[in-house]
Amino acid sequence: MKNSLIYTLTVLGFGLAGVHADIREDFSSYTVGHDLTTPLDGGMNWSGDWTGTVTATVSDSAELDSGGRYLSYTATGSATTSLTRNMLTTDVDFGENHTFTFDWRPDALDSSFNNTSDRYEFYNEDLSTGENGSFLFGIFGASRGANSTGGVFAAYDRGTDPVETFSGDRYFDLLDGSLQPLTVVAGTTYHITVDVRPGVSEWDLFISDGITTVFRTGMTTWGAGNSEEGFGLNLRGNTGSDTRTASLDSIAIVPEPGTMLLMGIAFCTLVLFRCRKVTFKP
Repeated sequence: MKNSLIYTLTVLGFGLAGVHADIREDFSSYTVGHDLTTPLDGGMNWSGDWTGTVTATVSDSAELDSGGRYLSYTATGSATTSLTRNMLTTDVDFGENHTFTFDWRPDALDSSFNNTSDRYEFYNEDLSTGENGSFLFGIFGASRGANSTGGVFAAYDRGTDPVETFSGDRYFDLLDGSLQPLTVVAGTTYHITVDVRPGVSEWDLFISDGITTVFRTGMTTWGAGNSEEGFGLNLRGNTGSDTRTASLDSIAIVPEPGTMLLMGIAFCTLVLFRCRKVTFKP
């Protein structure tokens, strides 16, 4: 009986490890043509709607690699425009290790994309206070900081500086195994993974086009690392006539599986400890 109890608790513990709340959005709950003029409030475990100063519309005319409906967003002009959404922090503890994944595609990269003001950016922060979150990265039309050239992915690494004040010289290229950057190509879907470790104020970034993966690991978080209630994307041109367009799909924010596994093991240990006080009879 005792062995049966141990087996049952082990299964239960691993089961608990596999049960965790995710935040997800694949735009499948919307109809084609749905835009920001009516609430884009689908997906799972978000605390608000998609909102922003871009034009954003659900489409299925040019599916990303993951297939199905996706969100196309665009903006024209030299002002920074954004697309953001608040996440439900009761479902993912942003003070613990967690991972962001999503698919992204640039749909317009022409010769006008040639200045540091030209950009596609990705970040998270507290949308109500503006407090910096864990990650910030993007693509610029020209080199910025230690980012060697325009048109490649660059990540913001605060390094050993204890001050969270933004500084444009802290951008670094993402490189592949041969220490080469990945030139961003219009119409290509990029699979993006961000691993965040708030306890040590670090984050890793991996981006793949399905053939080549570029990455940078062990970066210092942009901010405190636990002010992550908002997920955001920015667009910007250098002149009033510049148009930036991109597509977004398959967003998931999940706790690190190892954290949930430890919780399951801890549960089993606690129950077994209590069971030691019970006398088992044949």
